[in-house]
Amino acid sequence: MATFERSRVPAPAISGPSSAPSALVRLVVMTAFALAAALVAAHFWINIIRVPMIRPVGPLLGSASGTNEGWAPWYASPLFAAALTLLMFHLYFRKIRRWTLFGLATGGLLAVLFGGWAAFWVKNIGYTWYFVPNAGTAAILGVQPQMAAFAFGRAMQAFMELPLLPAIGAAAFVVVALLLRLPLRVSASAATPQVAGWLARACTVVPIALLGGAASSFGTLVIGIVVALIVGLIWLFVSFRDGRYAFANVLAGSVAIAVLASLPLAVATMHPAFGGAFGGVGGSFDLKFLIFGAAVRLPVFVLLSVGLIKLALLVSRATARVSRRAVPAL
Repeated sequence: MATFERSRVPAPAISGPSSAPSALVRLVVMTAFALAAALVAAHFWINIIRVPMIRPVGPLLGSASGTNEGWAPWYASPLFAAALTLLMFHLYFRKIRRWTLFGLATGGLLAVLFGGWAAFWVKNIGYTWYFVPNAGTAAILGVQPQMAAFAFGRAMQAFMELPLLPAIGAAAFVVVALLLRLPLRVSASAATPQVAGWLARACTVVPIALLGGAASSFGTLVIGIVVALIVGLIWLFVSFRDGRYAFANVLAGSVAIAVLASLPLAVATMHPAFGGAFGGVGGSFDLKFLIFGAAVRLPVFVLLSVGLIKLALLVSRATARVSRRAVPAL
């Protein structure tokens, strides 16, 4: 008797748009992202930070006090914003499946944010270079992570006063995506996503919980422990949900952790002894201070979360490969 095996025909994977943008179109869009960031940086530099066009000679000669805003050539901020945007977006948009309407809208919003961020970042570098005594190149490079985090927080504070600017950036590139007939989003691939085991998840929850507790305790052990426990739950059930990597989950979890880590100090500023934050009055909750603290911490938690999840998946994949080789063939 002849036997027949059931043939399994794999379902076609939907991995991207049917007509991806050409290389020339992608280059033009990336240039538009960089131009948008440069224009926003110039706007911040001239109209918001109000850095003078001419270098103040008095502070350099010791005959006058330096300005709190520092100084740099007017073109430094737009060029830095364009370079930062091109670098970050090259890492993200190099995969064709990310060229969607949602992706370009997010890119337009981020290009605006990068422009404001770059303006404050260059301002910090200029102030240190021109007005801080004995500040050499090596010393300035060594404090760039702190400068970047502080500048990001200042930019977020400024964008709270200009909420339409990021929305305009997103809307502009929605129009670009519609003109290019890009899909709203790309369907998930038919391939089964990799899942990390509970051991890998438990190992990754420790550093993120410790960091969240340390960033929020400001010297109080009980607050640090409580926040660390909550951060651990957010990590397991939001950021690293089901042991899978999804950037939307990482972003949502990082936002929640950053806000939670900033909340104790924001509540503490309500005490009259603090005198209020950002010029506020002590005794009242200052939402700006909370947003500023969360914005400064958010990039750290996003980068750390992505790194930990990728590492956990890598270890899980290597462990599974070793286990399969150790099992004798039947």
